[in-house]
Amino acid sequence: MFFSNDVVSCCLWERIHCDSLTGTVDSLTGTAVDSLNLRGDFGEGGSYLVGNEVNSSLAELRHLKYLDLSQNFYQGSRIPEFIGSFKELRYLNLSYACFQGIIPPHIGNLSNLKVLDLSSNYNLTSDDMSWTFGLPSLKHLDLSWVDLGGAKNMDMMLYNLCSLKELSLRGCGLSNVHLGPSLNSSRILANIKRLDLGSNSFKGPLPGFFRNMTSLTFLDLSKFNLSLAWNFANVLNMIRSLSELHLSLCGLDKTFLSSAHFNITMLSNIQHLDLSWNSIEGIFPSVFSNMSSLRVHL
Repeated sequence: MFFSNDVVSCCLWERIHCDSLTGTVDSLTGTAVDSLNLRGDFGEGGSYLVGNEVNSSLAELRHLKYLDLSQNFYQGSRIPEFIGSFKELRYLNLSYACFQGIIPPHIGNLSNLKVLDLSSNYNLTSDDMSWTFGLPSLKHLDLSWVDLGGAKNMDMMLYNLCSLKELSLRGCGLSNVHLGPSLNSSRILANIKRLDLGSNSFKGPLPGFFRNMTSLTFLDLSKFNLSLAWNFANVLNMIRSLSELHLSLCGLDKTFLSSAHFNITMLSNIQHLDLSWNSIEGIFPSVFSNMSSLRVHL
């Protein structure tokens, strides 16, 4: 597939796009491919790739800007190191692809990358997040269900990725130990709009860096132990810009949601509120009856 000498026919293939503006041609492959979408489909009647590794001939497509290999079945193989050689890459999606082993630090060579999705590779891990320091242009990062519990430099990752607008670290095995002293900096995720920290093992007061997230509109803290009323009220008080908040399985009960802990201005922007799987029984707390902006509640 990757060694066609017919540039025209190659560029007409489904899921392939070529750079028609510059006509850039790779001398080895005879192609001008800048986008490759091989996304699979695990659904009923869908199709997907099966293999024990990513074909190394892919490395010859040096001008790739977009690469999607998600929802394929790579049978527990490792993410190939040559992925880090695609210097022009802007978009990389390897989610739901059954990769395992350590995330290759070579991904940190992709300095133009804007979107990186490695989520739902359940046997994928990282022992050091310093590879992210080479991704200054990154705006979307999804590492959900990747094991980061033993990774060093997690706090510094949050400090260095200043361009991030969307971050998901759902189910990554994180705990309070990953929220180090440096996370009080005003530089931490200053431009973030969507943050998912659900299904980890956080507990206690929220880190101080939340006060600086003035652009945050979506926050998921599911399974964050907010068993003190002050903690729940503090979420709303610290982050006034929120329009969607998920707090399922947070150890909340009706007493923690009494109006005594709230100022109605804390709730004025909330449109979607998830309090499912808590111990809220009886009449729904009256404080929420004045939430005129609320559209969805669970």
